[in-house]
This record gives sequence, C-alpha cells and structure tokens, in this order.
Amino acid sequence: MENKIKEIVNQNFEELVALREHLHRNPELSNQEYKTQQLIIDFLSKLTGVEVHKTAETGVVAIIKGKKEFYPNPVIALRADIDALAIQDEKTCGYQSLVKGVMHACGHDVHTVILLGVAKVLNTIQNDFSGTVKLFFQPAEETTGGALRMIQAGWLDNPKVEAVFGLHVDPSIPVGSINYRQGPLFASSDLLKIFVKGKASHAGYPEEGVDAIVVASEIVLGLQTIVSRKVSFSDEVVLSFGKITGGEVINALAKEVIIEGTLRTFDSSIREKVLSEINHIASHIASAHHAEAKVEVTQGYPVLSNDKAMVDHLIKVGNRVLGDEKVLERKKPSAGSDDFAYFSQMVSSCYYLLGVANIEKGINYPLHTPFFDVDPQAIYLGCIMQTMITLSYLMKV
Repeated sequence: MENKIKEIVNQNFEELVALREHLHRNPELSNQEYKTQQLIIDFLSKLTGVEVHKTAETGVVAIIKGKKEFYPNPVIALRADIDALAIQDEKTCGYQSLVKGVMHACGHDVHTVILLGVAKVLNTIQNDFSGTVKLFFQPAEETTGGALRMIQAGWLDNPKVEAVFGLHVDPSIPVGSINYRQGPLFASSDLLKIFVKGKASHAGYPEEGVDAIVVASEIVLGLQTIVSRKVSFSDEVVLSFGKITGGEVINALAKEVIIEGTLRTFDSSIREKVLSEINHIASHIASAHHAEAKVEVTQGYPVLSNDKAMVDHLIKVGNRVLGDEKVLERKKPSAGSDDFAYFSQMVSSCYYLLGVANIEKGINYPLHTPFFDVDPQAIYLGCIMQTMITLSYLMKV
C-alpha cells in the first residue's frame, strides 16, 4: 500500500507544487480566505465520492468514506490551516506574493496542498480502505481561532471523530525529518493590556501631577520578577511586553499609559498564579505612586497537548515511512501557540512538526519572516505521512 501511495503522490506532485505556488502568490488574511476556499472546493469537486461543505464562513470540510467492508468503522480527521499573515514577502522567486503586505510566512499554503494531496490519494484508493476521513481546511488560525468555530459547527460529530492529526512546517528541521512530542507541544497564550492612570501636569511642575510614564516603567520592570522570582524555572513561563503607548506632548506629564504584552504558559494553575501576580504587582506599584492600574486579559489559545497513543501511532508510521533516524523527539515544548489546541481538548490527537529546511538551497529562514520558504520535497513527504497515518489508523495496521 505504501508504494501505491508514493506512486499516486508522485503522479500528482507537480500539480501540488503548482497549487502551492499559486496560493503563495495569492495569500489571504484570516477570515478573508474566500479565493483560497474556492480553490479548495474546485479541486475537491473534481474528485468523485468526496463530500464537500463550506463552514466557518471561509473554511471547507471534505468527507471521504472508504468502500471496503471492515468492522468497526473508525473516523479520523486531518486538519490544515489556510490563512496568511500581514508580512511583506521579500523573496525573489517566481511565486513571490502578489499581495502587498500579505504573505504565507507560516507555511499554511503548504499545509493546504498537503491535505489536498491526501484527498487525491484517498479518493484514488477508496476501494482499498474502510472508515471515514474528515479533512478540515480551517480558516483564521493566526487570529480568531477558526478551529473552535468548526468544532461549534459540529464537525467532530455525526459521525463522531475518534482522532485528529495535524502537522506544521518547521524551517529549523531538515526536509525529510519530523519532530514529535508527547504532552504539551505549544503554549497557551493570553493577551495583556495594563491601563495606567496618573494625573496630567505641566512638565515644569511635575509635583502637581502623577507621571503615568514613570509608573508604567516601574510596572514593566516589576513584572519581570514574576518569571525570575515567583515561579520555578521548570514551569516554563514567558511574559513579554512589546508595546507601550502614552502621552500627548513632550512638555506635559502623561495622564495615561497602556502597556501591552503576552503571557505564555503550559499549565493552567501556573497561568492563574502568574495572572494574579501581574494584577498584584501592577496595582501596588501604581498605588505607591498615587496612580491606578487596571489589567485586562484576553484569553488566547489553550495549551496544545498531544495524546500518548496518537504520538505512538505517529512514531510507528514515521519510522516506516522516513526511517527511525528521521523521527526525532522534541525535548522541550514551544512557546508558540496554535488553535489546533481546541481539537486536542476534544479528541485524542497528535500535532507534529514537518521539516522543510534545505540549507544548501538557502531555505532555512524562520517562520513569520519575509524570506520564509520551504523545500517542495516537504509537500511530497507530508502527503505520504498524513495518508499513511490515516490508513494505518483506519485499518489498524
């Protein structure tokens, strides 16, 4: 079966690479993926026996049912995110983004065509397997969390999905290899806003006011002690502040400053402890200066945690397809976040990292940067891995 799958992927490889280049030239931001959605629908609609549904405004779900009789009749889902980022593409190549300030800098174009390739393979061998496969082409991973909307729309039910697998390209890993991790892989993320209110006064008479800029500066410095003094180094907490705004003119004390940042954690109890410390430190520093501080928290994606049984399944398939020397354990989780975490909360799941780097070709720029790219061979291997994961799960081989 593996050789047959490789043959089918090989036959469709040039088309998949061309589709990826088309998507890379024509990226769309979160919740605006209408043309991407139509491309996916057009591709899938040419495959007989594939159900195609629009969902979450700009997403797509495809359902493929095997025709071979086998009991029980398991259900598995594969997910690919489809949105791009607000980054200017600075590469010089034939598939450079044509949309100013928008780029597939996180590899979601690759994720999309890999899943289309899987659909092509499964459609071709529909008589050779049993069970049901749901393919989730998910919008808005980079912003509002399209995964949650797809779950709320009921796509994990009727029939009920037993397992979900997904992958993400990783330019720190050579093409031909994958990384896996049991347990937490990606952090939860919270968006923080701290509103510091002081009292405006003439810059020449600072004693008549309360300088919100000075207070905010002390708060930022004070909050750094949370990671270094309030939690253990093994708790793996990242607290960062990337934006401070305040003041109107240079010759008056600012009456208000807004501090913005992110908190990333891997444990819910640690998250609550750190949020409590942020409130405590900010409010007390402000109070010491006769100012006020209010902390506003917007909860982001939860921790993405991989199920042991699903990771074991990935390793078994990876060893067979790539060789055990190419299937490597990631020792530490990533401080990044991904809304695949919503699927992992609901269903046994595994999210793994697909190598796309080729240093000899100069393909090793980080994600979310203007020169990011992938070795096309990753598309070929991603299709084979996702297909074999699916078939091995359905047929229990």
